[in-house]
Amino acid sequence: MTKQEKVKRIKADFATWWGLAEDAFEQDKNIIVEKSVNIFFQCIHFGGNAVFKVDKAILEWCKEKFGDAVGVEIFDGETLGDIQAKLHEYGESILGQDYYFARLNEGMDIERPEGVSIELYEKDRLASLYDSTDEKFPHALDYDERHEEFALLAWKGGKIIGIASCHEASISVDVLVEFRGCGLASYLTKEIALEIEKRGDVPVYITWSDNIASVRTAINAGFVPIGSWVWTNHDNVHGGDEDD
Repeated sequence: MTKQEKVKRIKADFATWWGLAEDAFEQDKNIIVEKSVNIFFQCIHFGGNAVFKVDKAILEWCKEKFGDAVGVEIFDGETLGDIQAKLHEYGESILGQDYYFARLNEGMDIERPEGVSIELYEKDRLASLYDSTDEKFPHALDYDERHEEFALLAWKGGKIIGIASCHEASISVDVLVEFRGCGLASYLTKEIALEIEKRGDVPVYITWSDNIASVRTAINAGFVPIGSWVWTNHDNVHGGDEDD
C-alpha cells in the first residue's frame, strides 16, 4: 500500500466513523453538519477540506463563516480565536487539539532496549491483563471499557514494564516511569504498527498536540502528522441530539 493509499484509507475510516460518505475528506468544499453526539463543536481536516460537526445553535454561523473557507487555514490563530469567541457565547470552549499520525516512514528502525522481551496478547488473554496490571498502564489500556483487540507487552526482570495496544487500528502506548527514555515506547509503537499492518489494517496514532513526548514517540516510530482535530467538552444543554 502506497503512502497516498494509507492516508486515503485513514480518511475514509474516519469519515465512516463520523457517519459520512467515505470520500467526505476528498471534497473541494468544507462539510458542516449538525452533531450526532453530545460534543458541542468538532472540526477535523487532513490537509484538504475540513469537516465540522456542531450544535444546531451555531450551525448557521459555521456555514456562513466556513462554508467557503480554505480547510487548512481554519486552525490558524486568528480563526481559532473567532471560534473560541463564538463558543464562549454558549459557555463552551475548545478543550483540546489532537494530531493524527500515519506510519509513512516505513524504513525507520528502532532497536529493542537491552534485556527486554516482547509478548503478544490476543483478545482472549487481555481480561487477565486488565486485572493483573492494577491500572498501572492507563494510557495503553482502557480499564473501564476494555475494548482493546490485542496488545504487545514488554517484559524485563519478570515484570511488565510497557504495553502497546490496538483498538480499531488506533495505537495506545504506556511505559512505567522508571523505564522511560530508553526508546521502549517508540519500539512498542513500531512493532504493534507492523502487527496491525499484517492484519490488513492501517495503523493510526493519535495524540494531544502539547504532549511532546508522545509526538516524539510517534515520529521515532515512523509516523508523520496527517490531520488535526479540534473539539470541545461533552455537553448537551443546547438542544442538540442525544448520544448515538
